[in-house]
Amino acid sequence: MTAQVRDSVLYEGERCCLAVTEHPFKAFLEQQEQLEWGMCWSTAHQLRRYSCSWEVEDDRLYLTGVSTQVASPYKSAWAMQGVRNIFAGQPDVEAQVERFLDERTTMPDLFGKGRPPRRTLEFGLELYGDDESVAFFFPGQSRALATWFTGELCVPCGTPDWDMEGWWTHRHPYCIYLTIERGIITARRKVLREERPENQRPAPRS
Repeated sequence: MTAQVRDSVLYEGERCCLAVTEHPFKAFLEQQEQLEWGMCWSTAHQLRRYSCSWEVEDDRLYLTGVSTQVASPYKSAWAMQGVRNIFAGQPDVEAQVERFLDERTTMPDLFGKGRPPRRTLEFGLELYGDDESVAFFFPGQSRALATWFTGELCVPCGTPDWDMEGWWTHRHPYCIYLTIERGIITARRKVLREERPENQRPAPRS
Protein backbone atom coordinates (compact mmCIF):
# COMPACT_ATOMS: atom_id res chain seq x y z
CA MET A 1 0.00 0.00 0.00
CA THR A 2 1.18 3.53 -0.75
CA ALA A 3 2.51 5.33 2.34
CA GLN A 4 -0.25 7.64 3.58
CA VAL A 5 0.34 11.39 3.86
CA ARG A 6 0.41 12.47 7.50
CA ASP A 7 -0.89 15.75 8.85
CA SER A 8 1.84 18.32 9.46
CA VAL A 9 2.01 20.59 12.51
CA LEU A 10 4.14 23.64 13.27
CA TYR A 11 5.20 23.04 16.87
CA GLU A 12 7.55 25.44 18.68
CA GLY A 13 8.94 26.66 15.35
CA GLU A 14 9.59 23.16 13.99
CA ARG A 15 7.57 21.59 11.19
CA CYS A 16 6.65 18.11 12.41
CA CYS A 17 4.16 15.45 11.42
CA LEU A 18 1.43 14.00 13.58
CA ALA A 19 1.51 10.27 14.17
CA VAL A 20 0.00 8.43 11.21
CA THR A 21 -3.06 7.47 13.26
CA GLU A 22 -3.85 11.05 14.36
CA HIS A 23 -6.69 12.72 12.41
CA PRO A 24 -8.05 15.69 14.43
CA PHE A 25 -10.03 17.04 11.44
CA LYS A 26 -12.09 13.83 11.38
CA ALA A 27 -14.09 15.00 14.42
CA PHE A 28 -15.14 18.13 12.51
CA LEU A 29 -16.17 16.16 9.43
CA GLU A 30 -18.24 13.78 11.53
CA GLN A 31 -20.20 16.72 12.91
CA GLN A 32 -21.22 17.81 9.42
CA GLU A 33 -24.33 16.20 7.97
CA GLN A 34 -23.98 16.95 4.25
CA LEU A 35 -20.30 16.74 3.35
CA GLU A 36 -20.02 15.41 -0.20
CA TRP A 37 -16.48 14.24 -0.92
CA GLY A 38 -15.29 13.56 -4.45
CA MET A 39 -12.57 11.15 -5.45
CA CYS A 40 -9.26 11.70 -3.73
CA TRP A 41 -6.56 13.18 -5.95
CA SER A 42 -3.67 11.11 -4.62
CA THR A 43 -3.25 7.48 -3.61
CA ALA A 44 -1.45 8.86 -0.56
CA HIS A 45 -4.84 10.21 0.58
CA GLN A 46 -6.82 7.11 -0.35
CA LEU A 47 -7.81 5.99 3.15
CA ARG A 48 -9.24 9.26 4.50
CA ARG A 49 -9.25 11.38 1.31
CA TYR A 50 -7.57 14.47 2.79
CA SER A 51 -4.58 15.74 4.75
CA CYS A 52 -4.28 18.82 6.95
CA SER A 53 -1.71 21.25 8.27
CA TRP A 54 -1.86 22.57 11.83
CA GLU A 55 -0.14 25.10 14.05
CA VAL A 56 0.30 25.20 17.83
CA GLU A 57 0.40 28.75 19.14
CA ASP A 58 -0.24 30.12 22.65
CA ASP A 59 -1.52 26.73 23.81
CA ARG A 60 -4.05 26.57 21.00
CA LEU A 61 -4.36 24.19 18.06
CA TYR A 62 -5.19 25.86 14.74
CA LEU A 63 -6.12 24.32 11.40
CA THR A 64 -4.08 26.12 8.72
CA GLY A 65 -4.74 24.08 5.56
CA VAL A 66 -6.71 21.22 4.00
CA SER A 67 -5.56 19.30 0.92
CA THR A 68 -8.26 17.27 -0.79
CA GLN A 69 -10.65 17.11 -3.72
CA VAL A 70 -14.32 17.78 -3.05
CA ALA A 71 -17.37 17.43 -5.25
CA SER A 72 -17.75 19.73 -8.23
CA PRO A 73 -19.51 23.04 -7.39
CA TYR A 74 -21.56 22.45 -10.54
CA LYS A 75 -23.00 19.27 -9.04
CA SER A 76 -23.06 19.97 -5.30
CA ALA A 77 -24.83 22.78 -3.44
CA TRP A 78 -22.54 22.10 -0.48
CA ALA A 79 -19.41 22.57 -2.60
CA MET A 80 -20.86 25.75 -4.11
CA GLN A 81 -21.44 27.12 -0.61
CA GLY A 82 -17.82 26.32 0.19
CA VAL A 83 -16.72 28.44 -2.77
CA ARG A 84 -18.84 31.32 -1.45
CA ASN A 85 -17.24 30.84 1.97
CA ILE A 86 -13.82 31.52 0.44
CA PHE A 87 -14.88 35.05 -0.44
CA ALA A 88 -16.97 35.77 2.66
CA GLY A 89 -16.57 39.36 3.85
CA GLN A 90 -15.14 40.56 0.54
CA PRO A 91 -16.90 43.09 -1.73
CA ASP A 92 -19.26 41.60 -4.32
CA VAL A 93 -19.01 37.94 -3.30
CA GLU A 94 -21.12 36.67 -6.21
CA ALA A 95 -18.87 38.36 -8.77
CA GLN A 96 -15.85 36.76 -7.11
CA VAL A 97 -17.57 33.37 -7.19
CA GLU A 98 -18.43 33.78 -10.88
CA ARG A 99 -14.79 34.59 -11.63
CA PHE A 100 -13.66 31.57 -9.59
CA LEU A 101 -15.94 29.28 -11.58
CA ASP A 102 -14.72 30.61 -14.92
CA GLU A 103 -12.47 27.89 -16.34
CA ARG A 104 -10.20 30.55 -17.84
CA THR A 105 -9.32 31.85 -14.37
CA THR A 106 -6.27 30.29 -12.73
CA MET A 107 -5.47 30.09 -9.04
CA PRO A 108 -2.61 32.63 -9.45
CA ASP A 109 -5.13 34.99 -11.07
CA LEU A 110 -7.29 34.80 -7.97
CA PHE A 111 -4.85 34.44 -5.10
CA GLY A 112 -1.46 35.62 -6.37
CA LYS A 113 1.74 34.12 -7.68
CA GLY A 114 3.06 30.81 -6.47
CA ARG A 115 -0.30 29.02 -6.51
CA PRO A 116 -0.60 25.86 -8.60
CA PRO A 117 -2.91 25.81 -11.62
CA ARG A 118 -6.31 24.24 -11.16
CA ARG A 119 -7.83 21.30 -13.01
CA THR A 120 -11.27 21.50 -14.56
CA LEU A 121 -14.12 21.96 -12.08
CA GLU A 122 -16.36 19.53 -13.94
CA PHE A 123 -15.19 16.52 -11.93
CA GLY A 124 -14.21 18.10 -8.62
CA LEU A 125 -12.63 21.06 -6.87
CA GLU A 126 -9.09 20.66 -5.58
CA LEU A 127 -8.02 22.36 -2.37
CA TYR A 128 -4.27 22.75 -2.03
CA GLY A 129 -3.86 23.46 1.69
CA ASP A 130 -3.65 27.25 1.31
CA ASP A 131 -5.60 29.91 3.20
CA GLU A 132 -8.65 29.52 0.99
CA SER A 133 -8.83 25.80 1.79
CA VAL A 134 -9.59 26.71 5.42
CA ALA A 135 -12.06 29.39 4.33
CA PHE A 136 -13.91 26.75 2.29
CA PHE A 137 -14.98 25.15 5.59
CA PHE A 138 -14.80 28.23 7.86
CA PRO A 139 -16.10 31.36 6.07
CA GLY A 140 -13.63 34.23 5.94
CA GLN A 141 -10.95 32.50 8.04
CA SER A 142 -7.40 31.72 6.96
CA ARG A 143 -6.93 29.50 10.01
CA ALA A 144 -9.43 28.05 12.47
CA LEU A 145 -9.17 27.21 16.17
CA ALA A 146 -9.91 23.48 16.50
CA THR A 147 -12.83 23.88 18.90
CA TRP A 148 -14.36 20.63 17.59
CA PHE A 149 -11.44 18.51 18.87
CA THR A 150 -11.00 17.10 22.36
CA GLY A 151 -8.47 14.36 22.97
CA GLU A 152 -4.74 13.60 22.91
CA LEU A 153 -2.38 14.06 19.96
CA CYS A 154 1.04 12.50 19.51
CA VAL A 155 3.67 14.72 17.85
CA PRO A 156 6.85 12.72 16.99
CA CYS A 157 9.84 15.06 17.34
CA GLY A 158 13.56 15.13 16.72
CA THR A 159 15.58 13.74 13.83
CA PRO A 160 14.17 10.29 13.03
CA ASP A 161 16.20 7.15 12.60
CA TRP A 162 14.47 6.78 9.25
CA ASP A 163 14.21 3.66 7.19
CA MET A 164 11.52 1.96 5.12
CA GLU A 165 10.29 0.14 8.21
CA GLY A 166 10.23 3.23 10.38
CA TRP A 167 8.10 5.74 8.52
CA TRP A 168 5.23 5.05 10.94
CA THR A 169 7.02 7.51 13.33
CA HIS A 170 8.29 4.95 15.89
CA ARG A 171 11.95 5.81 15.23
CA HIS A 172 11.77 9.45 16.27
CA PRO A 173 13.81 10.10 19.44
CA TYR A 174 10.78 11.27 21.41
CA CYS A 175 7.12 12.22 21.17
CA ILE A 176 5.21 15.13 22.65
CA TYR A 177 1.72 14.18 23.77
CA LEU A 178 -0.72 17.11 23.77
CA THR A 179 -3.89 16.92 25.82
CA ILE A 180 -6.46 19.13 24.10
CA GLU A 181 -9.91 20.29 25.16
CA ARG A 182 -11.96 22.05 22.47
CA GLY A 183 -8.81 23.27 20.74
CA ILE A 184 -7.05 24.45 23.95
CA ILE A 185 -3.92 22.60 25.08
CA THR A 186 -4.29 21.76 28.77
CA ALA A 187 -1.24 19.50 29.26
CA ARG A 188 1.94 18.33 27.54
CA ARG A 189 4.23 15.41 28.25
CA LYS A 190 7.43 14.23 26.62
CA VAL A 191 8.01 10.51 26.16
CA LEU A 192 11.40 9.20 24.99
CA ARG A 193 11.39 6.38 22.49
CA GLU A 194 12.81 3.89 24.97
CA GLU A 195 10.14 4.89 27.51
CA ARG A 196 7.22 4.02 25.23
CA PRO A 197 5.15 0.93 26.10
CA GLU A 198 6.81 -2.20 24.75
CA ASN A 199 3.97 -2.89 22.30
CA GLN A 200 4.48 0.57 20.76
CA ARG A 201 8.22 0.30 20.19
CA PRO A 202 9.68 -0.56 16.77
CA ALA A 203 10.72 -4.15 16.27
CA PRO A 204 14.51 -4.68 16.35
CA ARG A 205 16.06 -4.59 12.91
CA SER A 206 17.81 -7.73 11.73
